[in-house]
Amino acid sequence: MDQLNIWNDLLQKSEAFPYSVLFVSQPTQNPRPLAYHQFDWMFLAGSKVIDQISDLKSMETSSQWHFGHLNYDLKNELHQLKTKFKPVDYPNLGMVEAEWVVQCKNGVISTLFGLEYSLPTGSWDLFPTHSPQSVHLSPLISEEMYLDDLKKVRDYLKNGACYELNYCFPFVGKVTEQFNPNSFFLALMHASPMPFSVLYKTPEIWAMSASPERYLKKQNNKLISQPIKGTRKRSKENDAAFIDELMQSEKENAEHIMIVDLVRNDLAQCSKIGSVAVPELKQVYTFERVHQMISTVTAELSDHHCGIDALIGAFPMGSMTGAPKKRVMEIIDELEHAPRGLYSGSIGYFTPDGDFDFNVVIRTLVVETKNKTAQMGVGGAITYLSNPQDEYEECWVKAAPILGLSTLI
Repeated sequence: MDQLNIWNDLLQKSEAFPYSVLFVSQPTQNPRPLAYHQFDWMFLAGSKVIDQISDLKSMETSSQWHFGHLNYDLKNELHQLKTKFKPVDYPNLGMVEAEWVVQCKNGVISTLFGLEYSLPTGSWDLFPTHSPQSVHLSPLISEEMYLDDLKKVRDYLKNGACYELNYCFPFVGKVTEQFNPNSFFLALMHASPMPFSVLYKTPEIWAMSASPERYLKKQNNKLISQPIKGTRKRSKENDAAFIDELMQSEKENAEHIMIVDLVRNDLAQCSKIGSVAVPELKQVYTFERVHQMISTVTAELSDHHCGIDALIGAFPMGSMTGAPKKRVMEIIDELEHAPRGLYSGSIGYFTPDGDFDFNVVIRTLVVETKNKTAQMGVGGAITYLSNPQDEYEECWVKAAPILGLSTLI
C-alpha cells in the first residue's frame, strides 16, 4: 500500500491526540546508508506532557515510550546564561508519554504500543494539496545586515574570543487559514527527503522538518552523535566537482574538525575514559538537494552517568553553537536578531528500555498555532577562513526546499 496514504491515515487519526509526531527516516542517495539507520518511519501520539528538566531522568526508567522537544533557548537554564530576547510563546521543554506507537521497518508496519493499527480499506480522504500561497516568509535581516554581523563575528575570531561560531537568522512570516501542516510536510518530504525528518504537532506549535542531522542517540550504553559541517548544493552537471570541492576545502575541513573535537569533548564528560571514538570522519553524503560532510562520534556511557546526563550535558549541540561553547552562545545572543526557539534545538523519542534518538532541528518551518506566525532559521559555522558572501549564499541553499513551498515577500 502506498506509504503516502498510510501517513495520511495516521495523521488524520492523530487529531484525536493533542500531541503527535511522525519521524521519517529517508535513506541517503549514497550506496551506503547513514550509520545507525533504524526504521523507515515511526508515528507516536499522546496527551500527557512533562515540562521540567528535573523530571527528564524518569524517561529512562519509566518503561514507556516518550517523545518531545528541547528548544535551543533551554541553554539559558542549562548554562546559566542571560538573554536579551523575550521568550518564545511555547515551552522550552516538552516530553509526552506516548499512548500509541506505530512503526514501519524494512517495509513492515507494526504496532509497538497502543491500539493495533489496521490498514484502512475503501476510499481515501486525502489532505488537500499544499499551496505555496498559504505560507508567506521573508528574511528578518537584509544581506547588508548579515554581512555587517559577520564582520563583528570576524572581530571576535581575530581577538581570540572564539574560533568557530554558528551565526543564524530567521525567515519570518505568517501562514493563512488554509495552511495544513500535514500537506506541507508531505510536500516537503517529496521536495527534500532526509534521514531525520519530523512532523511534530502540539497545542502550541507545528514543526515540519527536513533535517539531515542526528544530535544524539543512546543504544544500550553506547552514545552516537553525527555532526554535520560542510554543505554544497546539488548539480546535475557538476555533482562530482561539488563533492570534490567540499572534500578539498581547507575552510570546510577546519570547521568540521573543530566541531568533531567539540562533540568528542561533550561526550567525554559522561563517558568511560578512553571510550570516545570517531569511526567515521568527514564522509560526504548526498541528499536530494545538497551534499553534506558528516562524521560519526561514539562513546560508552560511564557507570556513574545516565543517558539524560549526556543528552542535557551536550546541549545545545556543537554544530549549532561553536567553540568554546558557552562563550559563543553569549556572542550569538549579542549578535543575532531573534530567539531561535525550536530551531537549533532537538526533537526525539525515548524507548521503553531507556534508549533514545534525537535530531537537530534545522531545515524546519515552525508555526505557532495561536497567531499563525511562521519562522524558519538558517545559518552556518563561521571561522576566520569563511567568506561572508559565500556563507550568505549557503544560507539560501539550505532554505531553498522550504522557500520553494512558500511565497517569498
